[in-house]
Formats: sequence, structure tokens, C-alpha cells
Amino acid sequence: MSSEKKTILVLGGSFGGLSATHYTLKQILPSLPTDTYRIVIVNPSTHFWWRMAGPRVVAVNDLLPRETTFFPILDSFKAYPAGSVELIVGKATAWDADGRSVTVKLLEDGKDADREIVYDSLIIATGWSAASPLFNHEGDKSVLQARQTEFVKTLSGAKTIVIGGGGPVAVETAGEIGEALNGTAGWFGTRPAVQKARITVVTRGKKLLPVLGQKQSTGAEHYLNRVGVDVAYNSLIERVEQVGEGKGGYAIHLSNGEVLTADIYLDATTVIPNSDYIPDRFKDEKGYVKTDHKSHQVDGAGERVYVVGDAGSFTRGGVMDMNNALPIAMANLKSDLLKANGKPEGNRAEWVRLDPMTQVVPVGRRRGVGAINGWNAPWVMVWLAKGRDYLLSMSAGVLYGKNW
Repeated sequence: MSSEKKTILVLGGSFGGLSATHYTLKQILPSLPTDTYRIVIVNPSTHFWWRMAGPRVVAVNDLLPRETTFFPILDSFKAYPAGSVELIVGKATAWDADGRSVTVKLLEDGKDADREIVYDSLIIATGWSAASPLFNHEGDKSVLQARQTEFVKTLSGAKTIVIGGGGPVAVETAGEIGEALNGTAGWFGTRPAVQKARITVVTRGKKLLPVLGQKQSTGAEHYLNRVGVDVAYNSLIERVEQVGEGKGGYAIHLSNGEVLTADIYLDATTVIPNSDYIPDRFKDEKGYVKTDHKSHQVDGAGERVYVVGDAGSFTRGGVMDMNNALPIAMANLKSDLLKANGKPEGNRAEWVRLDPMTQVVPVGRRRGVGAINGWNAPWVMVWLAKGRDYLLSMSAGVLYGKNW
């Protein structure tokens, strides 16, 4: 690629970054002068991981083979002319909004250097990291695969397991682990016939799944009970420490003074926005990037700087929310670029959150709860929509841009 081309820089190569790149290639660049722009993706791995499958792949080895959940990023763009996308394996470490540049620490084998990338347009799609490393992908895919495989091995000998958190990741993971270890209750039962492991979900909330209603929360607890999982409500985890000979167990200290002991503790209490490289003036108190909630442009960051996905202050998180919001940011970026090239910019888009909520949460391999456009989703619908394979069979929409 010619170095004279202007750079559209995409930070992140997961759901948001891949989708934004496909949108740009399909719906923005064809409207601009030929050979004027290049797209550069910065991502800490050569592969995209289908993170939605995490709850199942950390619980069992053979139902959803791990290898099938990883995809080479550049393979996603083979349908476009050669050189349409450059992938830099690295992490953003600093952003100079005034100088319109991002500093990237290179992570490829044999490289230990920083690279400064000057951009014309910037798309921030760095998302978030989970509290548990079981759900975070960085570097070679074999590292995460080995970590998850080892965790499954430890599960086989566990008698007590505590999972912190009350959101979808905690509930889905508890359901998968519960069914893998304890099986499930019969048609008219409420508990598994033989319970190999005592599993407890500990949440600070009054109910599970805070985005959904009480009906779905109650249903989730019922399905968790069927695979031998109990729920402790109104229980804030203050600290967790490894205990015992060889540090093989955990003591989970709760705010009420109670101490739980477990062979395994899995932290699904929170997510952390990947925004260390973002100057403080562009972040809210939780670390999310402050965005205009209508246009999804970053407040005060200059022209053509947008957020897509879970890094922005506007989102509730999740792929469904992203799919609803991404066309807004991208349509406005297109308008900006048309204007910058002396073309009619068209109408700018404004985002309106889709309420009531849509969220589906599998609980075990054949049950689940959720709501679709505010209407309760029966378990069979949740299974059909997500529980069969955690939407892996629909990955082409993200990988190859078929959604856009």
C-alpha cells in the first residue's frame, strides 16, 4: 500500500472491529475517491475468538471443540482486493488525540518495539476484558486454549466451586459446569439425582441477570438448581485468597463476614473496559470512552473519531446492542468522510436504544431464559437461538461481513 494513503485506524479485531471494517469496505470506501484510504486493524492476536462460546468451552472439551472458535482475522477479508486491510498484531498504549496518532506496542514474535500510527479516522473497538483470564484472548491462540483445557481438567476433581457474579457470563458458565459435573434433573425433578460437585453462584444483587426481569431471574435459578447450582444473593465478595497446602483452594470473603471455601473460584463479577491507552479526559468514571449518545462520536476528540461495541459509555454491552448501534457510528463516519472529500454528506444518523430489552441466556445445554423485544422467551426458543452452539453457526455474519 502507498504510504500516501490516509489511514482509517480500527483498534480491536473482535466483534466490533471486524464489523466496522467490513462496513467500511462495503459501504464507505466505494463512495470515496479510489485509492485514497487504507484500513489498518490493531489487535493483540492474529485470530478472532468467538467469545460467546466461552461458558461452554471452559466447562467441557468435546461439545464445542475449542479450535472451531478461533478464526484468522485476515481470512475474513479474502473476498476483497489484496491489501485491502493491514493487520498489526499489537496493543494500543497511548492515544494523542491532538496529534491524531496512536502508539502501538508490537506483539508479534521477535518484535519488541513501539509504532506510531497517524490516522485520518479512528474507530475505537477495543471492548472489554473479563475478570477471569479464561475469557480473554491475547497473543497466540494456543495460550488461551491451553488455559481452558487445564481448567477443564481441574473441574473433574473439584468438589466445591464458587462462581462470582450474577450476569449472563456467570449464569451461563455455572449452568455449563453444573451440567458437565452433575448432570441434570429428570423431567419432574428439581435437582440432579447424583451431585458430584457443590456449586454456588454468589451475586451482590437481589436477583440474577439484572438486565432482564424477575420472571427470567427466577427461571434462571430454577434451571441452575436442576444442574446442582445454588445461588447466594445480596452477597458482595470483598476479597478472594488462595489457601491450603500448595495453594490448592480458595477462601471467598463476603461483606457480611461469611467466608466460603472452594476448590475452584471463577470470577465473573465484572468486566473491565480496555481503555488504559485512552487519556482520562475522554473516559467516564468507570473507564468507558465518553461518547455522544446520539452520534457515537467521541466527545472532544476531533473529527472522525467514533466508538463501536462495548468500549463506549452509551452501551449496555453485548453483541445485540452492538449490532443495533454500529450502523449509527459508521453512517456518521461515512458522512464525515464524504464531506472531507467535497461530496454531499447526506443525513447524519441518530441512535435510539431499542427498548424493551432483548437478551437470551442459556442455562445448561438444553434450557435457558430470556426476552425478545420485551416478550418472555421460552426455554426452547433460547436453545434454538443460542443454546445449541452459542451462535457459532452464525459466525459468518461477523467474520465475512454478511451482516453489513
